[in-house]
This record gives sequence, C-alpha cells and structure tokens, in this order.
Amino acid sequence: MRQWIRRKAIWIAVSSLIVLLNLLVCSTARAEYQEFPDGFSLRLPQGWTRVPEDVFREKMQHLQKAYPKSGSLGYDYALQLESRDWFQYPYMLISVWEDYRVKLSKIPEMNEKFQRKFQGKQKGVTRNRLVTSSYDPKRRIFQAEYRFELSGNPIVLFKGLCYMNQGVLSFSYYLREGMYGKYAHTFEEMMDSLRLSAANLYQAESSREGRIRDAVLPYGKILIATGIIALLIGIYFWSKRYNSGN
Repeated sequence: MRQWIRRKAIWIAVSSLIVLLNLLVCSTARAEYQEFPDGFSLRLPQGWTRVPEDVFREKMQHLQKAYPKSGSLGYDYALQLESRDWFQYPYMLISVWEDYRVKLSKIPEMNEKFQRKFQGKQKGVTRNRLVTSSYDPKRRIFQAEYRFELSGNPIVLFKGLCYMNQGVLSFSYYLREGMYGKYAHTFEEMMDSLRLSAANLYQAESSREGRIRDAVLPYGKILIATGIIALLIGIYFWSKRYNSGN
C-alpha cells in the first residue's frame, strides 16, 4: 500500500513538473525581446518579427516616390506579423530621432503638436480624427489613437512617443478598423514592454546639472588644494630668500 502511494506521489510530481515546463516553454514562445542597435528593445508577441532590412528599404523608396513632397519619411525599422505578406496590416513603423532632446518643460507642447499634426489635412486621407491620448510622466511616453480613411478604407493609427535623454522614439502602429478587436492590444503590450538602455533614460535638466556638478566638483577641489599648496610653497621660498638677504 505504501509503495503504491509512493508511486502515485512520484507520478503526480513528475506530471506537475511536465505541466510547469510546458507553461514556461509556451510563455517563452509567446513573446521574445527584439534588440535594436539604438539602445532600446521591445518584446514581440508570438508571430511578430522585424521586417528584413532590404524589404524595408525597398518599401521606403517606393513610398518616397509616391509622396515626393513629404520630404524624408524618417522611418528606421518596421515590425509586423510573420505569417502575412510584408507591409500588410497590422504593422508598426519605428523612427529614431537622434540628438533631438526635448526639454521637460517643452514635452506638453510637443504632445499637443502631435495631436494637431495628425488631425490636419494629408494626401489621400479623409475623416481623420483623434480618439484618445495620454501621457505617462514617469516613463516619458505619449500615446494617442487616431481614426481616418485611406482611399475609402477605415484605418486605425496608434501613435507612441518615448522621450529619451538625447532623442525621441516614434512608434506608428497601423491596422484596419475591422482588426481592432484582435490586434489593438498588441500596441499597448509592446509599448509596455519598451526597455531603454541606461544612456537613453530621460534625465531632467536639474538631474543633468547635478551629475555634471558631482563629476566636476572633485576635480575642482583638487585644483583648489593644489593651488593652496603651490601658494604655501611659494611663500616659504620667498620668506627663506628674504631672510637670507637680511
């Protein structure tokens, strides 16, 4: 009897371990982080991938020719579902604005600017409107949802801005209105997963000044001490020469 109970307990333990391992494997398979060379990373949901560089560049060149008056498109990366043709909805375009620091006091103005920008007149776009917007002051992330029609097709645009220490990350997530229920949450999940390198984390002006002061202050103290010592040595030799002369 005891042997049977022992075997049953072992069987339950092994079964539980197998279930736990499967859960861990599935969890890992559902999402993995995509690292970008600009010092940030995103956790991609299952089935999502980065658009290959050659495909991405070819698409950007095509759009540039189609909209020559738009200037530089300024996109650096694209993400989308792996199971679909490239640049089929839903997909995300990412821009890295390097050396573009926005002061803390100017962030609300920048957010307001983007809210107005996507409600303005644009080629081929009609009935564009802002649905909702929000700003997380702790993470320095602005998010907005827009609706518009492109060639008669209702489109949803989720816009995200992440203010970095010396730049801005811009995320543009497009999907058809009919996909909203299935894929709208993907944008929020990826934005929640956004990780920045230590160098990219936003530092307020006061913090930056404090770091500079902390870095310079020790050297300032050394220079002052060196100056005092040099002065004392100079006084010593001057007094010695003066006394010998008398």
